[in-house]
Amino acid sequence: ALEQSNTAVYFENRLFLKGYRRLQLGTNLEVEVGCFLTEHSFSHAVPVAGYVELNRADGQKITLALLQSYVENQGIGWNFVLDYLQRFLREHLVELSSQSVESPPPINPHDYFLTLMGVLGCRTAELHLAFCNSVGEIAFEPEPITSDDLAAWSAKTYTEAVATFDKLEILRDSLTDDLRAACDRLLSLRPILLDRISLSNLGSISAYKMRHHGDYHLGQVLLVENDFIITDFEGEPARSMDERRQKHSPLRDVAGMLRSFSYASSVATNQATAERPADRQHFGPLVNFWENEVAGAFLKSYRDTIQGSAVWPVDFGTADRLIDFFVIEKTLYELRYEMDNRPDWLSVPLFSLLRTLQHKRDTEDHKGEAL
Repeated sequence: ALEQSNTAVYFENRLFLKGYRRLQLGTNLEVEVGCFLTEHSFSHAVPVAGYVELNRADGQKITLALLQSYVENQGIGWNFVLDYLQRFLREHLVELSSQSVESPPPINPHDYFLTLMGVLGCRTAELHLAFCNSVGEIAFEPEPITSDDLAAWSAKTYTEAVATFDKLEILRDSLTDDLRAACDRLLSLRPILLDRISLSNLGSISAYKMRHHGDYHLGQVLLVENDFIITDFEGEPARSMDERRQKHSPLRDVAGMLRSFSYASSVATNQATAERPADRQHFGPLVNFWENEVAGAFLKSYRDTIQGSAVWPVDFGTADRLIDFFVIEKTLYELRYEMDNRPDWLSVPLFSLLRTLQHKRDTEDHKGEAL
């Protein structure tokens, strides 16, 4: 089977071999991280059974393949979540049409699903705690987040934001009317976005940076008997290997999963209303309610599991600011990715970022009026 940039070979239900078709100098990140987690007995990642590596005459290494245990599963998290949400929308179409769009259902219909998302939050935190268990291993040793780190993160995200806005300005004339209007609104909110990612907005942070997943979303987890196995530690494909190997706040992974929930809600709504666009006015409030509930369940479980460790900021507001920062960073990345690879999906991160920034502006306007 062919899986994007890799070749997959299954040995019955015992072993899984991933052959890398995009070869790079050095040990592949997935091998490096997978071996670390296997050696430290983290039970919610696929164990590494071995790997194939080419040792060149100049001393450089190139990873050719990774061998892992085969894990029986019920599919990837993305498919599970999308199927659940689409089924929910279909089943409640009639009820939605008669419900008030201003309020959620009187009884939460997602209790079982929210429990699962709480499990996912817990497993995510346990992954980050496993990365902390690295005494004496320099490549994985957690380090304090410094003022230089914060300045570098802010400056890098600022550069990426400018590049994203430049791409949007070039692309806007080729967009449909509704996307062009949304693009113009987003461009008008540039000052608010740049303020949200500024060093002054980040403030001072007392927490640790560490190795993390780096490309964390619903497509990177397997559903296994009401639990989750975390996979694919190669990092974001558009970033360099050195970038992907750098230590960072694990809250970047949290932000990545929150963005994945947002993607799922948008895709499910788009698919459910493809033939009947008028249904969007009924689905919108309910899907927003679903996304908020899912994010809340995931975050609460993550926080409850990791709170007290060195990687979680002591101040609750600091954690919120970091997650907010990384959500914007991830959404900017998604905008560039969709413009370059999947223009039909551009609306997902575009409208999401627009809602985030518009909400921030409205909140500040209300504060100004109160004063």
